[in-house]
Amino acid sequence: GGRRPRGGALAAALSSDSSMSAWGRQKRGVDDLVEAVANDRTACVVVLRHRTFDDDAAAALAAAIRRSSTFEELRCSGHAISATGAAALGDAIGASRTARVVDVGDGTLGDEGVEALASCLRCPTLEALELEAKGVGDAGLAAIAKGVAAAPALDALVLGRNAFG
Repeated sequence: GGRRPRGGALAAALSSDSSMSAWGRQKRGVDDLVEAVANDRTACVVVLRHRTFDDDAAAALAAAIRRSSTFEELRCSGHAISATGAAALGDAIGASRTARVVDVGDGTLGDEGVEALASCLRCPTLEALELEAKGVGDAGLAAIAKGVAAAPALDALVLGRNAFG
């Protein structure tokens, strides 16, 4: 499980945004990241707080993930998406044969969003699902527990700072 994304994808994702330190600028979307995933130009997507990431962006990224043969890692923690966006990503990642790491949503994701995202656990290569501080309660935990049984490569499940049990 110690593999890192190929080709310096994280560095490329971080350096591709010239507005990173520009205060007061309008947040930009993720169209460039969606295109990079769809065209197998990056294996890692990191959506930082200066970008807009909502259900529409999640649906676009999910479609790109379905087309990609190299996608490995999605980190868009801290962005509010609903169960609709979580379902789109969960289903796309669940159908992937290359995804390894998923960290999606913020504290508003909640049980409904986590239940929708749980379909990502069908991915046979998924190694880590990070759900820290995502508003996971008992129902969300039950959905994750059910999915874990079908996740042969999963070796990290982060659930800290949630309110279940």
